[in-house]
Amino acid sequence: PETINEIQNGKFNNILSWLRKNVHQYGRMMTADEIIKQTCGEGLNAEDFVSYLKDKYLRLYE
Repeated sequence: PETINEIQNGKFNNILSWLRKNVHQYGRMMTADEIIKQTCGEGLNAEDFVSYLKDKYLRLYE
């Protein structure tokens, strides 16, 4: 919730700090999938993406 408020207020310092620490510092040393696995504990998968799409769009048609 705090992050959402910061974005709405145009404050991105905390997000940029997190990205620098968890993503940007690895540059070409790791692939995107490796960074995601390291940061989130697992890689991307279709099941999570389909769930996200359902949550986002099904509400529009209810």
